[in-house]
Amino acid sequence: MPDARSPAESFTEDERCRLAPYFTNLDAPVFALTNLPDVVKGALFARYSRSAKSLRRLFLDEFSDNVGAADAETPAVGVERAERLFTRVFSEYGDDSVAQLGGAHIACEGASNLLTKILERGRLAAYLEQSTRYVPYTDRPGGRWKYLVPEELDGTPIRARFTQTLDRAFEVYAQWIEPMQAYYRARHPKDPDDSDGVYRAAIRAKALDTLRGLLPAATQSNVGIFGSGQAYEAMLLRMRAHPLAEARSYADAMLTELRKVIPAFLTRVDRPDRGGRWTEYLSATQSAIKGVADAALDEGFVQREGGQLLLADERFQSRDALVDELRSDDDLRLALYKAWVDPKVDSLAVKLFISLDLSSQTDELGVWNSNSSFYYKRYFAPFGKNFMAYARRISRELGYQRRDVLVNGISPEGGMSWQTFVPGEISVNSELVLATGTPALAFVTVNDARFLVDTPLD
Repeated sequence: MPDARSPAESFTEDERCRLAPYFTNLDAPVFALTNLPDVVKGALFARYSRSAKSLRRLFLDEFSDNVGAADAETPAVGVERAERLFTRVFSEYGDDSVAQLGGAHIACEGASNLLTKILERGRLAAYLEQSTRYVPYTDRPGGRWKYLVPEELDGTPIRARFTQTLDRAFEVYAQWIEPMQAYYRARHPKDPDDSDGVYRAAIRAKALDTLRGLLPAATQSNVGIFGSGQAYEAMLLRMRAHPLAEARSYADAMLTELRKVIPAFLTRVDRPDRGGRWTEYLSATQSAIKGVADAALDEGFVQREGGQLLLADERFQSRDALVDELRSDDDLRLALYKAWVDPKVDSLAVKLFISLDLSSQTDELGVWNSNSSFYYKRYFAPFGKNFMAYARRISRELGYQRRDVLVNGISPEGGMSWQTFVPGEISVNSELVLATGTPALAFVTVNDARFLVDTPLD
């Protein structure tokens, strides 16, 4: 579970009765919002980002008196039938798009700065994070500063040094808040037209903005999220495969709470044959990236300078820091690929690379170049015409009667585009080869919905 050492907020019996209809639990740091109008949920999250209070405390202090009893009544009309429909369309038919039609608000409290980045990295959703520019991190709930001690450090000698270092960082941060405010008051005297409250808030924001660089990555924050079922599914699959124990434990807690409000959209996450396969695939991919990075480093394709590693004009303090960035940065992975593969490609003298992306759902084929730049389109246009001519000649000799035996995706005719034949976006191996400067094309089956494309079941 999320950091058990963070003291849970306590509520009186009266407060618990007022909270119960609107939150999926009253004791854990991860919970969903229920039975509230969307405008109230949005306003709660808006205040959340600039307050040191928890979301449930904010609700009690600022919103509960304005929420009527009628809001707590959960409409059950058609819910059972709707869930059966979504289960059939989503899980059995594989139509993922319906998972965009339902959403939920969820709060993740006590999340480290690292976890907030993991939460906010994925598919489009709405995120509001407690702001270090407006909220001073001087509270010490339970007598300890607000930072996470990673589970990975338990039982290791470095744990004591970790806590000492972070305690000192927070002490320095807290000690400098008032001197920094005094500095900005001297530099920016109060304008007679400004109210005292506005001036104090502006000065404090400047001071906190200057000092927040002292806060370590383990600093705990609160994050409010609104997303669709599809966004949450993608987020949870990534988190369940993440190497950090905090990310995996929050994923489990989020899944539990989200299933209380949008259960039909999250049936696949922990199924061994669906989400389990995805999680294994993502974990294996991360391990493979580390293996590639280690091999490239051992073979000298990443420069070293002054004890640092250099790749794509970025500097890394260690091999682990480089590998961590490679896991999340597509551009950096491409730079490593080019640095490592370019010399090998040149030595092979490859004239044209052709990749195959074929499915068993159709026997229709297209030739395609993945790059949309004018230069590449002009360069590859003759290839498309020549392959079309070859296809017509072969079809005549084989007695194949279909009019279009091959689709020209490089230079589509009749006002069509490649998306006419292949809905959505797909990735093919030729894209990576083309990125190294080697001519590359792909033969792809077309007019296929590709429900399983780019999944472990593809």
